Amino acid sequence: MSIKIGFIGLGYMGTAVARTLLKMGFDLTVFDLRPEAVENLVHRGAHAAGSAREVAQNAECVFTMVLNDAQTETVVLGEDGVLAGMTRGKGVISVMSTVSPLLIRKLSETAMAEKGIPVLDTPVSGVPGAAAR
Repeated sequence: MSIKIGFIGLGYMGTAVARTLLKMGFDLTVFDLRPEAVENLVHRGAHAAGSAREVAQNAECVFTMVLNDAQTETVVLGEDGVLAGMTRGKGVISVMSTVSPLLIRKLSETAMAEKGIPVLDTPVSGVPGAAAR
């Protein structure tokens, strides 16, 4: 059985990582504000979601790769965000964006207090590595 993975943020880097996850056989649900980015991955076997919350409802591990602190905070803690869609004590959130340590601390403390969910700070170094597999 494959781990159900969610991916939010399908820019240049995010798409490369998501494609690699699909190539490796993971069950992948994706969301981005740009429908064409989602469709590109749906044609490769991913499932589309209409929000970050919906991604989390269909995944055990949710990766976020958005632009900055403000977007990351909204995607994770917003009303329709990842944390809102997760079940207490189940899953993990992996933040792949380059964000401030203070934000990671806030996300970690909030997710653990509200849902018992760990948040991992997992920045990446570039598309060539993400697309190499």
